[in-house]
Amino acid sequence: MSDSPLPRWLVVALWITTPINLIGFLAFSPLSGIPLETAGLPGEIHPLFRWALAEFIGLFGVGYGWCAWRKRAPRMFIALGAAGKLAFFGTIASYWAAGVVPFQAVTSASPDLFLGAAFAVWAVRGR
Repeated sequence: MSDSPLPRWLVVALWITTPINLIGFLAFSPLSGIPLETAGLPGEIHPLFRWALAEFIGLFGVGYGWCAWRKRAPRMFIALGAAGKLAFFGTIASYWAAGVVPFQAVTSASPDLFLGAAFAVWAVRGR
């Protein structure tokens, strides 16, 4: 998998998403003590699932930071990031539309919508 050079706007987007993902890691980590309800999410999640989600979010955050620092990234990594961010936002929005979570959850997830869209634009464009 070869790396592609990144335009400045995407490097900025990756720098923005890096701390967001690292905050997400801390928020979902069972050791943080942060109640998920503060983001409008259900708080009753088994610690195993909180850890799994925290690890996934944190690892992608490290990857985003690495790509931003290098100003290069595998197109597939950015595409997977786009898909994950858009899927997460879509899931939260769907649960809000069904009345399961408050609108606060949608606003908490909204950076994923915008960053995921930015990643998708770059990933689907030709070189």
